[in-house]
Amino acid sequence: MGIEMPGIQIRQLKTEEIEMSLRLSSFAFQYTIPQEEWEEAVSGEAPDEVWGGFDGAELVAKVRIRPLHTYLQGRVLKMGGIAAVASWPEYRRGGIVASILVHALAIMREAGQSISFLAPFSFAFYRRYGWETYTDRIKFTVQTELLPRIELTRIPGQVVRVGKDIEILSPIYERYASGFNGMLNRSQDWSEDLLDRKKGQIAIYRDLSGESQGYIHYQVKDRVLFIYELITLNHEAKLGLWRYIANHDSMIKQVVLFAPANEALPFLLDNPRIKQEVEPYFMARIVDIEKLIEQYSFLASIDRKARWSDHKSVCLHIHIKDSYAHWNDGLWELTVHTDGSAKIKRSEELENSASHHQLSCDIQTISTLLMGYRRSSFLYEIGRLQGDEGLMLLLEAIVPERTTFLSDFF
Repeated sequence: MGIEMPGIQIRQLKTEEIEMSLRLSSFAFQYTIPQEEWEEAVSGEAPDEVWGGFDGAELVAKVRIRPLHTYLQGRVLKMGGIAAVASWPEYRRGGIVASILVHALAIMREAGQSISFLAPFSFAFYRRYGWETYTDRIKFTVQTELLPRIELTRIPGQVVRVGKDIEILSPIYERYASGFNGMLNRSQDWSEDLLDRKKGQIAIYRDLSGESQGYIHYQVKDRVLFIYELITLNHEAKLGLWRYIANHDSMIKQVVLFAPANEALPFLLDNPRIKQEVEPYFMARIVDIEKLIEQYSFLASIDRKARWSDHKSVCLHIHIKDSYAHWNDGLWELTVHTDGSAKIKRSEELENSASHHQLSCDIQTISTLLMGYRRSSFLYEIGRLQGDEGLMLLLEAIVPERTTFLSDFF
């Protein structure tokens, strides 16, 4: 079901329309661009990434589609990052933003972006159009007196402060990021911009062989040590960098960082009663189910207790409801091979079948399921995934468990 807005034209911005876009953003997101920075802001915009709703010659709403890449089950996928969603007040609640979002789905599909992420101003709003929560993050606040006291003898390597050297930092980040679902596969431009925007210090942990096994990017201000990123490839690096953090105790009152949902920091502390705040963070949406499944890596070995375990492949039917991307809507046959590869194709002949040997859900549910944020059994229990219980258990068995996380923002 598409959305059409009479009198509104949806198209890419032209270079001469960037200033209109910036004025809309500064109003909607409540920030001011100083006059002396205006030209730089205009030149830094990418009009080919912005799709606007125009009432005549006036830009009344817009959406930016950032061409990014993400990790999913260890593979790198093209991802459309939705950002800068805005409209003027007099055009709100009229369906213009919805129209642009639906248009964006077709644009992302054409660009080969099989999945899309966004940071929601309202989870309920974006759920209407197929996005669903895919990751949380935990905000830890650790008072100085509760910082870990780690003996130097437990740390064979050393911590070295370095500059903003992408050649050193990027390989560590990418190895770390590939272990999660939903982290960005950062381009060089993205990494450079990130380091330019965030001030402070960077230190790396090197093991006895001189190999870099982790880094910290942080800033100390007003007696708070705020960690932008704490990236560690093993427990040794984690111990080394936390000892380094604790060495700031004379100049700070507390440490603040955002971490993945599976972070076990409290368990590693003498006193685990530190402040922890769980925050639902980003949402994801499958843009193209066929392309996503072609790129997805299911479990190579299936639970031997399952009755399908002796087969070279397993097959299930799932009916997906997608009101805004018709190419996803319908009954699908999913075939997963024992090497983890899969194909999905339409099962038109079964569309009107009364068979109960299938599953059904909306695009939001299959998105959060394949991202790994929620398991099949949970979604089945709450009614978001329906149908044959045996097929639900099969789906649970073949979707790998992997923590979701995103340390970036856009």
